[in-house]
Amino acid sequence: MHGSASAALIDLSTRIDTFFVDPNIDETFNRTRLRLRGGVDYSKSDGLSFLPRLSLNFDLPRTRRRFNLFFTRDQAEEEEKASTILGTGGEDELKFNLRSGLRYIISQSPSHNLQWSIGSKLVPEVEPFTELRGNLIIPLDNWLFRPTQFLFWRENEKFGETTRLDFDYPVGKTARVRWRFEGTFSQSSDGFNTLVETSYARQFKMQRGFQMALRTQSRTRPDHDVVVYQATIDWRQLIYQDWLFFEAGTRLSFPEDDDYMVDPAVSVVLEVNFGNFSRPQASERQRQADPVAP
Repeated sequence: MHGSASAALIDLSTRIDTFFVDPNIDETFNRTRLRLRGGVDYSKSDGLSFLPRLSLNFDLPRTRRRFNLFFTRDQAEEEEKASTILGTGGEDELKFNLRSGLRYIISQSPSHNLQWSIGSKLVPEVEPFTELRGNLIIPLDNWLFRPTQFLFWRENEKFGETTRLDFDYPVGKTARVRWRFEGTFSQSSDGFNTLVETSYARQFKMQRGFQMALRTQSRTRPDHDVVVYQATIDWRQLIYQDWLFFEAGTRLSFPEDDDYMVDPAVSVVLEVNFGNFSRPQASERQRQADPVAP
């Protein structure tokens, strides 16, 4: 009974993470996929901006899904805003980032994943990087604990590490509450940078769903300060076959740079996703029958 309840909780969490393209799934995706996103974002502070992003993942043949080539192209300004937790802010310029690399799946099973990546940012400047990532999936009665650890070297940040801890609690058969803590420290960061988030996500019949989140980002150097408070609501819907998605979101931000004055924003995005990413990559039973392991 306990085993079936744990399997149901893992399936629920995986299904919701897959639909909303959570980092837990996106970072370990090891099949061929094309993901193209385009949309607009309007905020009180920045006005109208575009949200382009292209992501390609190639599962190399004859490697039993151990080796993947990946390629991403996105707007640098968008990435700098999103990566405040990493202390990698920059000038407010409209540039594009281009990254490419190779990912090797060292070991993978229903309860863990260990992988190593090496590559480089190619545009606007060449900046090599390498990263070791590992995670566990641990059922705890009615909870699911998912610790993830990164060890990395990036030319602009030097050596560093990121720890992410997720605690999931099911709400019926279609929703879950998640408490997430993420902390990053690198040689170039502002001390220990943290993200604390509480979210609620619900999915309706694999075709549409919404999620709400409250989060804070903070740093510990030179002083312990909250960089931003934020509340978000996002709607995601499959609108054609299994590859075209529509997203709409709204958020309220209270950034330190503006003395925590409210900064409302709305966004609309269309996403083309070839690779059946709207569905889990495999069921737990399938993955147990064919794990990727040394």
